[in-house]
Amino acid sequence: MELIHKDQSTYWAEIRAKISADTDRPLKIICIIKEISDRKKIEQKQVELIKSLGEALAEKENLLKENKLLMKLLPICSGCKRIRDENGRWWPLEAYITKHTDSDITHTLCTDCSEIYMEL
Repeated sequence: MELIHKDQSTYWAEIRAKISADTDRPLKIICIIKEISDRKKIEQKQVELIKSLGEALAEKENLLKENKLLMKLLPICSGCKRIRDENGRWWPLEAYITKHTDSDITHTLCTDCSEIYMEL
């Protein structure tokens, strides 16, 4: 429990008491008070560290979720359509897909492009 000194400062103490009741004697209370302020400071520090660790773990989880989302993004040049790999090298679209998937590329024309190129 937290106790108050004569000078109004506070300190933590552990109190152990035992009641001794003899039939022919008055009731006795035997009490031992041990000052434990240092132990309480350490316990408070431990609580703060556990809270800090919990916050750090929550932040780590958020960063991992964000990282997973970012890993799903594929950086592609809006001009030439080349794709940047994890090493920063730019690959032609067909080469990147062939290297990073089990797919093979074939070429054809979509309906819109077919109309444009067939008119030429």
